[in-house]
Amino acid sequence: MSDRFKIFISSRVNDAVADARGARRPLKAIRQQISDRLKAFDGKSIEVLVNEAEPAETDLNAVERCEKWAKESQLVLAIVNGHAGAMTPRGIGVCHLELKTAMEDCPQKVLLIRVNVDETEWHFAHHQDFKAYFEGLWSAWRKFGATARTADEVIEKGVQAIGQAVARMAAVSVREWRRRVGAEGEALEWVSKTYSERSALLVSTVLGALEQYEGSGTRAITLRRAGGETPTLIEIQIEKARLCATLTGVPDSFGIPEARKYCGYPFREDGIHLAEARGSRAIGPVHLVAAYKRVTEGQIRAHIGNPDISIIRTPFGYFCQDRSQAIQVGYLVEIDDSSRARQRANDLLEWLVGDPVFAGIRDLAVRRSVMSRPGPVGERSARPDKRRAHE
Repeated sequence: MSDRFKIFISSRVNDAVADARGARRPLKAIRQQISDRLKAFDGKSIEVLVNEAEPAETDLNAVERCEKWAKESQLVLAIVNGHAGAMTPRGIGVCHLELKTAMEDCPQKVLLIRVNVDETEWHFAHHQDFKAYFEGLWSAWRKFGATARTADEVIEKGVQAIGQAVARMAAVSVREWRRRVGAEGEALEWVSKTYSERSALLVSTVLGALEQYEGSGTRAITLRRAGGETPTLIEIQIEKARLCATLTGVPDSFGIPEARKYCGYPFREDGIHLAEARGSRAIGPVHLVAAYKRVTEGQIRAHIGNPDISIIRTPFGYFCQDRSQAIQVGYLVEIDDSSRARQRANDLLEWLVGDPVFAGIRDLAVRRSVMSRPGPVGERSARPDKRRAHE
């Protein structure tokens, strides 16, 4: 195979789809028209891969070629009419195999065109395994899918899906190039750290940025407890409120358990944090997590241990609130040098004092402090929720 940009079009070969005039056009011809449109754009840089005939069940070489193309192509356009394709030695039809291979390699490269005609349901009824597999994808993968009722729609939507996918890939490539260019100087020093070193660096750098903030005089940052075996504890004074907050650092993607352990679940010890805040006027705590890479909303819900929470997209990353337990956590994301740390710290403080943002955070922090302080009510409420007992 060449080094050109490879697009694999997977479909049945001789099954037909009617055009707008009712004339039936085989999928083989439809694939060829898509290929011609793409090559007309740039025939030298693009290589379109199609199987001219469906392989026989005993033709292992042809089956392996299908798997190879599905895996090695940069994009895979699957035109699905409900038929799984000729049976292969893998125990599933060739169309099913091509789609499954591509999804297992990289779901983001798979584009789905579902042919919505009566024959599709008939085919699915006779290929139940393929139907179950495809329907599972379709329900979760509609972002990169489209439906078509005619041959012309299959062609137009197929070409359109490929064009949009190339644009997405270009945007991702630019972001990756920027990250690689940035891996020099201080950024290179950060990426060279071990997990423990990078976690400590995240905390110290963000803390320094918070302490050095030169904004409105209504804010003051006080270190109440240095980090170590327990999270760093700070106090943020806004107007007359003294907001207790922990600060931890996650030295890699939040989805990596070995990195996430540097953050842990600080909200499980809110009674202890509040007791060390030195004063009955402190409220909270609120928890701040400085992350070296990204955090997803799904990871946030798993971290808090409750899917029924509020997640707010902010300039610094995310801020979530579990109103049932009055737990609040801010996630400062993609901090890979001191410049980004200052930016995230400034964004946090600017956002925090906004009206009505701070009023809502303050009220929930007051409720959390009542729940967490020693006493009959606080002792009961400060215990870790059994829902959060998982890692």
